[in-house]
Amino acid sequence: NTALTAAEKDLIKQYYQVTGDPVMTNDEWVKALFSILGGWEQDLPITIDGTDYTTFNQTYYDARLAKLQLLLPFVGTLDTGLSPEAKLALSKVYPDFSGSTDFTNDKYVKVLFSILGGWEQDLPITIDGTDYTVFDSAYVAKRLESFNMMVTFVEPLNTALTAAEKDLIKQYYQVTGDPVMTNDEWVKALFSILGGWEQ
Repeated sequence: NTALTAAEKDLIKQYYQVTGDPVMTNDEWVKALFSILGGWEQDLPITIDGTDYTTFNQTYYDARLAKLQLLLPFVGTLDTGLSPEAKLALSKVYPDFSGSTDFTNDKYVKVLFSILGGWEQDLPITIDGTDYTVFDSAYVAKRLESFNMMVTFVEPLNTALTAAEKDLIKQYYQVTGDPVMTNDEWVKALFSILGGWEQ
């Protein structure tokens, strides 16, 4: 609570549907903070900026807070920028997602953060001949444009691949785990393939 700016608190209020002031005496505000922290706890183990985290401690909290503060301003941009087709495809690409594509659905908010977090991890990157090294509005706009074009093709690509082809893709893209849509590395590999086709 004390680490967040007034602007960040306003965004959290919007994304987590909190009414009233962002103060510790507001049960809705406290619930939103626990929801954020609970999501961080569920993400363990995780690697952030090359550091592996396996326990929820101060160092992990600090790393997650920095990412939250980086991504928070772009959640609304992503929400409004997703095409209707992209929103329909989310449940096929993110199997843990279901329900409405608005801020009344905690799973939707989590997917938005997941998408943005993936884009942030991809930096630095070159897209259409432009080098992106900073997570900013220009970068998010470019990634959103590509995401809207590609997301509807991820699940069909997955379905079209044979087991042998999936094994080769796993090898080439260094995917650990099974080639299934619940494996983030596998989904990232499929997006990478489609992104190469787009370029």
